[in-house]
Amino acid sequence: MEYYKQSSNSNAKWIVLIMLAALFAADLWSVITGFSRPFDLGVMQFAYDIRDDFLNVIATFITRAGDTVTIAVICAVLAVLPTRARFGIPAAGAAVVAGLTHYVIKNLVERARPDEAMWLIPEDGFSFPSGHANASFVFYLFLMILLRRYFIIGGSYGAANLVSVAMPLLVAVISASRIYLGVHYPTDIIGGWLLGSILLIIIISLYDNFYPMKNKITFDAPSWEYTRRRRPWRKPQVSNSPEEMLDFPKDRSIWRRPATTAKRRAVEEEKRRRDENDPKH
Repeated sequence: MEYYKQSSNSNAKWIVLIMLAALFAADLWSVITGFSRPFDLGVMQFAYDIRDDFLNVIATFITRAGDTVTIAVICAVLAVLPTRARFGIPAAGAAVVAGLTHYVIKNLVERARPDEAMWLIPEDGFSFPSGHANASFVFYLFLMILLRRYFIIGGSYGAANLVSVAMPLLVAVISASRIYLGVHYPTDIIGGWLLGSILLIIIISLYDNFYPMKNKITFDAPSWEYTRRRRPWRKPQVSNSPEEMLDFPKDRSIWRRPATTAKRRAVEEEKRRRDENDPKH
């Protein structure tokens, strides 16, 4: 007998974290020494050359999705929904961690923003790493992971694939808009993504290991013992804990048990009694 659990490799996780930290350190070194300046100027010049009135409006609108106020509003909405313990609280915690981390690093590095004459929107504070890139990366991708797990457990693979494409695309366009609007260097965006990757791995690890099982979205328990499809606010019918299983099916399309109705139970009970009385029947 064995448990069906989400596979994990702690050694691989540490290796990835070390590699991401090394890349972040290299990006920071290139910023401090000025090594990345030709790259930054080249990408920024390309972004400035394609500016027009329509793109200016689109970029200004898109970049607001990564604002602290926007993320706070989304967290507030998630916090008042019945699913707040499953989505709202974890996502809000991830957003707070990301915001505090990039705020501290910004004030330690103190990199000035690009020439103010090229700004299309007002901004303040320092430049490295990009707070919008970091916060949107952590918040939206962590929310994507929670939603994807929930949809897969519920059997909604189309919805799971949709959020898997939409959320990373949103993060990408938010980050690109910061360069287009002239308020960040490309290396600020890269630094924000690398920092966000490090934080996201740590946050997911903490969530999987320490978040209360009754509210956690996980593959550790079979889906039919975890939640009711299209009713995520209701408590599980049974304890949300791993149970011993034999040959758990690999085909996810048959993870969910068929609904047990009173008629079906009566038929099965009648068949059982008939078999007991007349095994040759």
